[in-house]
Amino acid sequence: MATKVQKIAVNTKGDLFDSKIEVYSADRPHLYYMTTLDCDKNMEKYFSQNPKNMPKVVVMWTMTTDQNNHFGYEDQGSLRLHVFLLVLQAVFGAIVSRSYYVQMRETERYFSPHVIMFASLFGQALSLTFKTIHLWFYASNGSGV
Repeated sequence: MATKVQKIAVNTKGDLFDSKIEVYSADRPHLYYMTTLDCDKNMEKYFSQNPKNMPKVVVMWTMTTDQNNHFGYEDQGSLRLHVFLLVLQAVFGAIVSRSYYVQMRETERYFSPHVIMFASLFGQALSLTFKTIHLWFYASNGSGV
């Protein structure tokens, strides 16, 4: 249920339009949900003579906190968490590699469960690396990679 509806008149001449709305909530963290509607059907009225000329409308929401942070309340600290998990993943990879090396020297068996564990750790580390890069870019520009 919407508690506040804010109408913004957008020109229909095809020019770029920019609007800034500031919402403050000092009491407690809030989650905000946005939507864009053409309630009065202005676009349809303006372009009704030739529907083929109906322009494509691109809406981009950029939301920041009062500290100019792009992360929402539920995502605060996720970049640090992913960096920590990436380092922890490297430590686990080193432990598995060392264990495999010791086991290989003792038994002279080259295939063991260590290979499967190392492959799964590598896949997880690769995934965490891409997610960390995305969050790093998202922290700087609000849209990620």
